[in-house]
Amino acid sequence: MNADSDPQPIQEDTPSDSVGQPSYDLDEYVQNYTGPIKVARLGFIARNCAALSERALELAIEELKKSTKNVHLYKGLVSEMQQVNPANPHAVLDNEWITTTNGHNNHQHEQLEKNLQKASTTVVNSAIADAHGALADYFIDSGNYSSAIRHCHQENESRVENADNFDASKLSWLNLLSDNMSQARALSNKRLAFDDGQIDEESTVKLRMIQALGYFHGGDFEDTAASILRMESTAGDPTVASASDMAIICALCAMACFDRESLKFLAHKDPTFAGLTEDVPYVREMVVCFLTSNYSRLFDLLQTYENDMKLDMYISKQLGELYRSIRSRAMTQYLSVFSELPISTMSATFGQDDRALLLELKELIEQNNLNVKIDCKNEKIVLNSGVGFGEVYEKTTALAETYRSDTRVLMWSAEVLKYPDDLAT
Repeated sequence: MNADSDPQPIQEDTPSDSVGQPSYDLDEYVQNYTGPIKVARLGFIARNCAALSERALELAIEELKKSTKNVHLYKGLVSEMQQVNPANPHAVLDNEWITTTNGHNNHQHEQLEKNLQKASTTVVNSAIADAHGALADYFIDSGNYSSAIRHCHQENESRVENADNFDASKLSWLNLLSDNMSQARALSNKRLAFDDGQIDEESTVKLRMIQALGYFHGGDFEDTAASILRMESTAGDPTVASASDMAIICALCAMACFDRESLKFLAHKDPTFAGLTEDVPYVREMVVCFLTSNYSRLFDLLQTYENDMKLDMYISKQLGELYRSIRSRAMTQYLSVFSELPISTMSATFGQDDRALLLELKELIEQNNLNVKIDCKNEKIVLNSGVGFGEVYEKTTALAETYRSDTRVLMWSAEVLKYPDDLAT
């Protein structure tokens, strides 16, 4: 019999305008991933970046034929290549590969079903579990994730007596591939909450990453960052995401929702964040810029790497909301120490012209996110709560108290100081 493949995950949300070239080399970038996730990421890039579309499809087709037996997705990718460049050799279906792969899939599926039937007659749970596990792996390879999930569930039910003690990493990962993010997160949460000491480090890291991506998909940015930092590992998982991916998501979420003290700890002391950002120093610099009120540089960095983030199939979905949150918090933080200031001063700080700044401030005021009024006649921004000099002085003094700490952050960012705590004395 022929096993039909599921519709492939994460192929939606194509923007109306093509994203420009990212900062990275595509061939090097995709070396961070393997298997279905690598194919999915390449497919996403192909559909969203016209400049990289042909090369991304070439790499996706090559990876798919090398590491999977997913005929359904192969045909879809070839069809896309025919639209991009009909003259490309990959735009022609490899009918020999299709015939051979379909034959192998059908034979393997039939044999595995027989093995399951035989195991079921023995009523030996371990044999039944192994048979379901083999079928789950087969369906993963052929791209039928819903069937893989069903057999993975049955494998777990046959293998363990305690409903909490199950192998969640594969099941969570399958839901991630199926773009069922809430279920992927729920399964990860359940297994991580049941600490029986039987989850190995690799599985724990994978579960934390899937948990974080599940929270991220739902817009829960604080829990996203917390999950990443609880990974206690500076390595990614090539079947899910890279360490750099996790660093970027963590930094964006932290700037969007962490309080100042939590951000300082992130920058000063958190070993997980320090390790994750090792290959992406600009991510570390963004957090430092936010802490030290260097907003012009912060938003320059966000703009510089915007295309990279738009071409990440997870980050792209939340990038607009994150950017708005970060910018709103930055403006609120900046204005909190002034009773009034010239519009031109703030424009220079945020690296934009006066008109663009006024439009942005107007939107924040209308959303009740900013308690200021704009004095257009005198070209000033005035704090609306009647804060006087005394309160401004107190706030300025409080900021001065953080100067020493922020200096440590800057030195750490410049890699002048390898161990920030050395300045404790």
